[in-house]
Amino acid sequence: MRFPASIPAGLVLALFLGPAWAEEPRDPAAAATGERITDLQVDYLFERGGVIAMEQTFRIRVEGELFKRGPVLNFLTVFSGPAGLTLDTGMEIEAVLRDGKPEPYRVEKGSGFLSLLIGSPEVELEHREHTYTVTSRSGADWRQAGGEFAGAVDVTGSFPQVPIDRAEIKLTLPEGVNLVKFSPVLNGFEERPGADDAGFETILQSNKVTVRTTRALGENHSVFLNLTWPSGTFAMQSQWMKVLQQHPRIPLAAFSGVLLLWALVIILVRAADRRSRT
Repeated sequence: MRFPASIPAGLVLALFLGPAWAEEPRDPAAAATGERITDLQVDYLFERGGVIAMEQTFRIRVEGELFKRGPVLNFLTVFSGPAGLTLDTGMEIEAVLRDGKPEPYRVEKGSGFLSLLIGSPEVELEHREHTYTVTSRSGADWRQAGGEFAGAVDVTGSFPQVPIDRAEIKLTLPEGVNLVKFSPVLNGFEERPGADDAGFETILQSNKVTVRTTRALGENHSVFLNLTWPSGTFAMQSQWMKVLQQHPRIPLAAFSGVLLLWALVIILVRAADRRSRT
């Protein structure tokens, strides 16, 4: 089933977001033949336990300007949990390949983000196209409201300021779980989409959805997939356990509060007992 571009929007909750390669403004005419991502394939698999497995395969054209030793990808790993508390998805990088072979990489974790630095500092890339595959896993960061889970995927947040000739994104929910709402939001095409071509197409098949661009994305692009599904289907466990793990001071403060309340009760009871005796 194919959907038009104007599908009812879901709530936005970015899973993957962050700047990656800094770049000086360039001549738009030169961008078509300069360094860019010539193809981007991203697969998201939502597991029943709430883990999201991601595989990014992207082909980059290297000319020694942006990509000298390898790309750098940044991912936002925090989200707003219960009671507005900041939680971390616990994102982990599992493997990085270049042209089908293991590629050196380094992971740096900051406050609320993860940086993936790909390549060896001693090796400069040949000036040609290179294909990278990055696999990772992260915890859920969606919200629950009105009997539904709502979330969104920021597909190209780790590729800002880099033109993308073609992109295809596949998202798979657990078997038997169907989307209630789905709304892809794509902006920043190199050429303005026309009335008969929104710049992308959407294909929905049961628990799977595919979004495929039909026009190249320019430097200032964004690709979000907003989705909702019934909350009683999978990943129904409360996030409060994660709150206790990542905010250990909260149970300590709660315990201290209980002790203070108990001490206050004892004091009041004793005071009342003294007054009854006098």
